Amino acid sequence: MGRAKIPMAGTPARPHGRRALVSRPDLVAVRTGIANRIRVLQACLRLTNSDMARSISVRAETWANGLLGGRAIDGISLLRMMAVHRVEPRWLQTGEGPMFRPRVPAARPPQIFTARTGTDR
Repeated sequence: MGRAKIPMAGTPARPHGRRALVSRPDLVAVRTGIANRIRVLQACLRLTNSDMARSISVRAETWANGLLGGRAIDGISLLRMMAVHRVEPRWLQTGEGPMFRPRVPAARPPQIFTARTGTDR
C-alpha cells in the first residue's frame, strides 16, 4: 500500500485523483449571464428547452442542465445556436447590441455582356 499524501499548506485535498472543483466567481457570472440571455432568446423565439435543443442537435436534458448551471454548455452547441438562429455573438457574450444578425439579401446574379455587341445575354 502506498503512503497517504499530505496536502501542502494552502492547497485543497483532492479525493482519489479527481480534480478539485474550483468555483471562480468571474466564470460563474459569465456562465449565468449567457444562460440568462439564452432564456431571453428562447422566449423571443417562443421555443422551449426541448425545441431549442432539437434545433441544434443536442439532447434536451443536456441543454436544460446547462441553462440551470449544472454543466457549462459546450462551445459547439453555442456556435450551432448562433448559426441556426442568427444570434449576434456580441449580444450573447455581453448583452450589448442587437440580439440577431441582420438578414443578408439574396445576391443578384451578375450581368453578362457579350464581347461583340455589348448586349445582355
